[in-house]
Amino acid sequence: MNQCAPWTTKTIAHALQALATSMNGLSQAQAAKRYANTGPNEIEIRVQHASTMFLRQFRSPFNYLLLMVAAISMVAGEYMHGVLVGILTMLNIVIGFVQEYRAYRTVLLLHRLIPSMCTVIREGSQITLARSLLVPGDIIVIKPGDVVPADARLVNQPVLVDESMLTGESIYVAKTIEPLSQEPTQVFQATNMVFAGTSIIAGDAHALVVATGNETIFYTITTVGGSTNFKLSAYEKSLVSISRLILRFVVCTVAIIFCIHVLMRGHINVIDELVFFITLIVAIVPEALPTVVVFALSQAARSMAKYSVVVKRLSAIDDLGDIQILCTDKTGTLTEATLSVDHIVADDVAQFLTYSLLGVDTAVRGASPGQAFDNVLLDYSKQYGYAQDTMIRVLEKKPFNSYDMYSSVLAQDGNRQNYCIYKGAPEILLALSERTHDMASYDAMQEAIVAYGSQGKRLLAVAYKKTDALELTSTKASGLTFLGMAILHNPVKKDVIATLQRAGELGITIKMITGDSKQVADFVGKQVGLMSEQEQVITGKQLGELADDAFDRAVEEHRVFARIDPTTKARIIEALQKTYDVGFLGDGINDVPALSKANVAIVVQEASDVARSVADIVLLKKELSAIITGIMQGRATFCNINKYIKTTLAGNFGNYYSLAFFSLILPYIPLLPTQLLLISILSDLPMIAIASDNVDLDETRRPKQYDVKRMLPLILLIGSIATLSDCIFFAYFHHRPVETFRTLWFLFNIFSAMIVIFSLRTSKFFLAATPPSKTLCAAVACVTVATLVMTYVPLTQSWFSFVTPNVYDLGVMVLITMLFGTAAEWTKLQYVRYAKDHEYR
Repeated sequence: MNQCAPWTTKTIAHALQALATSMNGLSQAQAAKRYANTGPNEIEIRVQHASTMFLRQFRSPFNYLLLMVAAISMVAGEYMHGVLVGILTMLNIVIGFVQEYRAYRTVLLLHRLIPSMCTVIREGSQITLARSLLVPGDIIVIKPGDVVPADARLVNQPVLVDESMLTGESIYVAKTIEPLSQEPTQVFQATNMVFAGTSIIAGDAHALVVATGNETIFYTITTVGGSTNFKLSAYEKSLVSISRLILRFVVCTVAIIFCIHVLMRGHINVIDELVFFITLIVAIVPEALPTVVVFALSQAARSMAKYSVVVKRLSAIDDLGDIQILCTDKTGTLTEATLSVDHIVADDVAQFLTYSLLGVDTAVRGASPGQAFDNVLLDYSKQYGYAQDTMIRVLEKKPFNSYDMYSSVLAQDGNRQNYCIYKGAPEILLALSERTHDMASYDAMQEAIVAYGSQGKRLLAVAYKKTDALELTSTKASGLTFLGMAILHNPVKKDVIATLQRAGELGITIKMITGDSKQVADFVGKQVGLMSEQEQVITGKQLGELADDAFDRAVEEHRVFARIDPTTKARIIEALQKTYDVGFLGDGINDVPALSKANVAIVVQEASDVARSVADIVLLKKELSAIITGIMQGRATFCNINKYIKTTLAGNFGNYYSLAFFSLILPYIPLLPTQLLLISILSDLPMIAIASDNVDLDETRRPKQYDVKRMLPLILLIGSIATLSDCIFFAYFHHRPVETFRTLWFLFNIFSAMIVIFSLRTSKFFLAATPPSKTLCAAVACVTVATLVMTYVPLTQSWFSFVTPNVYDLGVMVLITMLFGTAAEWTKLQYVRYAKDHEYR
């Protein structure tokens, strides 16, 4: 607001003088000279090439790890493994590129929001000019339906403006030409300025351009959010962190084992060592993690679509489940978007409705301020059976005027008596009235207007007077009789109170941030239960006067915010993010900065193009309950992805420890790379099915800070038990022939992995938990049977160097597997009990 504030306190003459122009506009020579200094009236966009975005995806540590595995596999001749890992890696890279490229295209939509052509006065004549050629000092001509092409100071006539895209204010704003007594600090206070991107509702006027291009308020708001680069979710950052940890672990342990091999054997076979190291890397790297994550998120996205929630950024589903605070606007979310008649304050309601609907075209239902009120009154009259007086004839009518704040109709009744009937702002019409129509006193009506306003109501008054005139005049109305007023409001949505209670049960705090007045925000906040009677609304002005620490405290303490400008809105989100994960629901350009800052950006389908493009999630219906359902789905999805990570890494770490240990005491590699790859593929198949697994209700009842590292203690514990079980297996079977040992250990690894799935899918005792999904049970059964069959089929025996195991060995192997499963389940339960006691789960 700072760049335009000085122009609001200048008189028209001083403003024209300051820009060396006049009401006749600039000369073409002056305009050309200024254009050379200011440049085009366009929003600058930093161009990013798609190739740069694509290459940026390779910087992920997890992708480094997978690409290293693929490269080493190809060098060592393990082509099948190298190609498979390469395909999985490229899939992950392409998905990341597509998401980032979509986010970048957000800023390109800014060009669509400002008109390409406009009407300008230059050298005393009106001309049509390309918007990009506007310069400070130009006089623009604006009329109803126009989108303002630049920030400008009104110089001749008042207008009515829709500034909702900048301020979030749901009521049209009346603009005047009078200078302000002091510079405004927020957009809605600049009552003699019109801003780029806003719409003219009523009134024809001229305005002096004071700012263009990157100097406009529009540009300031759309760039507060910062870069449009694709943002990583908190969960993705955690995955990156654990990828780095695995990478460092692999490099260090491989180096140590290599040194031990050299010291023990005196010499090494490079190819044999390379094959062994591939085996180690395959043992620990969860190659299918990107695929499993995408599959789980895609499943969740399809499920959420059934509830009219469309997911644009898949990783936002996990962030959605992590939300602790949801900030939302008022209209359409907590209250209905349409107006409704609360009641009518008039002794003669029929006469009030008759007069208020004179001249209304019942076939047209528009969105202008007058028509919006007319539509509501027309529906009300039909609902309650009020019939129009057909004896009254309309002679002339004038539309709503933002300067007078009323519309007027000249009508004649059946007795040929003429009436001037006025409809508009009650405080204006009451001031122009000499008496009230058989109602309370004049002072009582004034008090009622103030009281209803403080309750967040909208008022429409009707006044009239008898006249002998045959036409309406342009003189100010006077000597009226105040007939009454309609009390209108945006009713609270039927399910919003129950939804807010459900949100509270899930550990989600709802905060309302609106551009509406403090009175409206206070009334709605208390009506829906966001505030108690003792709590107060805080305004943008009050927040702006606070130091940073006090600002942060105020933002956390208050739940309802009024008259909040876009910059303050984004600052509120940033302050909350210091402690919480924050979601934001918005729909206008004024919401873009806050949407860009929020962990999860949510918009409605009808939102502006730019707001919809920066969004992570789009609601097809503006229902708060849909968001709460999405949060539940997000938490369930997170739980299922974590099941994969826990079970896979626990088994992988166990295999890694065992392979490293056995390599020191066995003269051969315990498992071939192809056998280990087959273990990885077979054990990952049920992991894909786990994406649709059922989830314990307790896991979705509260938000969590999803740090994958927090699972490492349990992963390492289960991995250690797996290694201990491998040692028992080795102690019993190490005298068997090499092929037999490898075959039995292959079976042991698969069966152990299947058991771990059922153990680690829940924090409860596995038989007391929510039953697993049918898909997961079927996948585990199929893999178990397929694994056993492969060791008996000649073709797979030759491919993977298997031999047919005897029944006795199989029985012993199954017994060791059951022993491992029992130990793993007991360890898990002890860990969960310890974690609950120390609040570390």
